[in-house]
Amino acid sequence: MLSGCASCVVRGDDRMINKYSNMPMYSQLKGLILQKIESGGYPEGSRIPSEEDLCETYGISRPTVRQAIHELTAGGWLYREKGKGTYVSKRNSCIRIRKYNGFYGSLLAESIPACKRQQISIHRVTAGEVPILQEIFFGIDPGSAFVCSEFLILEEEEPIARIGSYMPLALFPDMLEGLQANRPMLDLLKGKYPFLPHAAKSSLEITSAGTEDSPLLHVHPGQSLLKVTSAIHAKGGQVVEVVVSLFRGDKCRIMLENTLHG
Repeated sequence: MLSGCASCVVRGDDRMINKYSNMPMYSQLKGLILQKIESGGYPEGSRIPSEEDLCETYGISRPTVRQAIHELTAGGWLYREKGKGTYVSKRNSCIRIRKYNGFYGSLLAESIPACKRQQISIHRVTAGEVPILQEIFFGIDPGSAFVCSEFLILEEEEPIARIGSYMPLALFPDMLEGLQANRPMLDLLKGKYPFLPHAAKSSLEITSAGTEDSPLLHVHPGQSLLKVTSAIHAKGGQVVEVVVSLFRGDKCRIMLENTLHG
């Protein structure tokens, strides 16, 4: 048994948790588990010790263990199987999306080569069915029609992002049939020069994979995703496309590069 000042330190295997450290104990446990994963102590696909075992090993409470496991699961390092336990996720190499400029995923800007797109669906929706459209097109009639094109972006045949592109049918009346017929975007935009993409405004937030996204993106439910919502504007300022992108946190690193001009 530890005694004296050493009582503030709890040993677990060859590592320690310091109960008097400024770093929260759940954060220390996260670090220890990550070290085990990265060193091969917990191989990919292996089951890590149970919450009870971790409590006993490190002399900490169950809420502390649960917080650490929850954050590692949300970050994609671990995943849970109901009734079985918690397992180490497969780690993949990251795809770096350099100089992200808000047009990524835009069909009007033809930002993604067709060979890297896997179509999910092309269909008609109304503004009332998609809350973000009502937010961006403030005051729009809920019955206003849009063409929605949903697709996956692939790298080495692995999905890294799910994209939803929304374009007003009032501006592009032939877009739905044209996309369904796989016509080139150049042909679909003939005579539509006032509506060509010119600027983009984007917002970023962290979200979690739901039951619909998980099988498409090959991730576990609850895994963290980076959600980017971009409003694509024509030169006159009119919004001509809304792009909603869900990026896999374990596969993508978006590189934002800017330069200050004197």
